[in-house]
Amino acid sequence: MATLPQELIDLIITQIDLDDCRASQTLSSCCTIARCFLSTSRARLWSRFTILENSTSAAELHDMLVSSGTLAPLVRTIAIWCFEDLRMETLRLFNNVTHVEFMGRLEFLPDEVAEYIAESWNVSAITFRETAFDDICMDLIPLLHEFSNLKEIRFLDCECRGYRLTHEDVAGRRAYANVVVAAPESLYMDLTSSGIGITEIILAKPWIFSLERVRCLTLAFHPQESISERSEATMHKIFNALPQPLQELSLRHHDSLSLEDDSKLIPIARIPHISFDIYQGNRPLETMKWWIRNLQDAWANQRDSWAIREIHVNVIIDSWERYVGKGVFDDLLVPDVWISLDEILAAVPLRKLVVRVHAAQSIDDEEVLEFEPLLKGLFLLSRKRKEFFWVETLRLLNYS
Repeated sequence: MATLPQELIDLIITQIDLDDCRASQTLSSCCTIARCFLSTSRARLWSRFTILENSTSAAELHDMLVSSGTLAPLVRTIAIWCFEDLRMETLRLFNNVTHVEFMGRLEFLPDEVAEYIAESWNVSAITFRETAFDDICMDLIPLLHEFSNLKEIRFLDCECRGYRLTHEDVAGRRAYANVVVAAPESLYMDLTSSGIGITEIILAKPWIFSLERVRCLTLAFHPQESISERSEATMHKIFNALPQPLQELSLRHHDSLSLEDDSKLIPIARIPHISFDIYQGNRPLETMKWWIRNLQDAWANQRDSWAIREIHVNVIIDSWERYVGKGVFDDLLVPDVWISLDEILAAVPLRKLVVRVHAAQSIDDEEVLEFEPLLKGLFLLSRKRKEFFWVETLRLLNYS
């Protein structure tokens, strides 16, 4: 077999998206192809590690890490379920972790675990995934206060049950009243019914959670949200609270916004990197029309301040089951709307235009193969640009 340059092999392997549900199997296979594939494939495969509750499987995994001696140093991200009897001996195996994910009820996280992580690892990113905060003054704020080098914070499907920081609070709480505990450069906020409370607290208490340094912002909504007006109002408050223009803006599942109201367009002209979703089954045409108007308005009325250099369009196809009795692509692939989107994307100056498809695991490969050429055919003008990139369809695992 002809030998490829090692740099090319490494580049190919690093293109495997870890959020794709097939990533683990693909990387495991790459580890067995040849020695030149092993190092990078194994590093990617073991870059993320989940610590579950104490169990037989957890003990076996711990023993394997100890016996190998080479796997634990590869871990960069650790996901921790918050419970009171975490295995500290497992945590002590890792020394190169830079990203920690907390899941579950945060008040169950032992203080010694939080202190060890803050003191022993150089953590620059924290994700709260499906995390419950009983009183953020007692769980979230003290935890963030432990970390001095945080650059990125993400709240994904979290729930905030309370916040009672007042002048009458006990002395232990008052210690955080006038101290900035976090000033991230990258922020992912959840504006759904469960997570919007956290965002509102952040906006209301800027001396605790500062937005001064935020340059990369992701806002996640929920399809057909009953609190869409509240979410939209909060989104605009965030934009108004940011002291400087963003470098990156991503909107996820934002089809619950007032997509027909031109007065609620967002200021995007000065944001170099834009990413947005077109979600099948959840007002995809309205979403596209809204972005068409946003881009047209920015190009027509803010051309002097135009700074957009990169746009990512994420087309998400979920399940065909809801489309029984009709064409599965009928509500998504409406040519007139796609042509209008294609025209504005082809007209504005860009350095990179990326179109990618995310497909649910339930969708057959044959259906994906049918969908891709249909979608590609709707980007007639954009595909002629040298800046256009088509990304191979990913299978959804944790799309965020």
